[in-house]
Amino acid sequence: MGIVLILITLLLKLLTYPMVKKSYMSSAKMRVLKPKLDEATKQFDKPEDQMQKQQAMMAEYAKYGVSPLSGCLPMLIQAPIWIAMFNFVPNAIQLRGESFPMDKRSQHIRPHLGMESQFMAHR
Repeated sequence: MGIVLILITLLLKLLTYPMVKKSYMSSAKMRVLKPKLDEATKQFDKPEDQMQKQQAMMAEYAKYGVSPLSGCLPMLIQAPIWIAMFNFVPNAIQLRGESFPMDKRSQHIRPHLGMESQFMAHR
């Protein structure tokens, strides 16, 4: 049963890849654009200049073809898919009491993997 879960996860990753790629690309463009946006923030730092600052930022967005929402919109689309999978797996009747298929030789490795992942998390 564990192999089926891995295959379903890989299939979902494959289906959501275009949205994830668009989100990553938008994030990369925003990182490149950040110094120019910081310049606009420094230039128009007074409260009465907020409208000009927003116009300058929108001009930069248009010049580079970036939308501030294009990074989070793909995540909003795929979030229900992953939430549904998160709720499906523990509640599936067929999966109750099933163990992930492992052979006897690799069972002694499992505790070490847990300790190493904890070590890396605290590092």
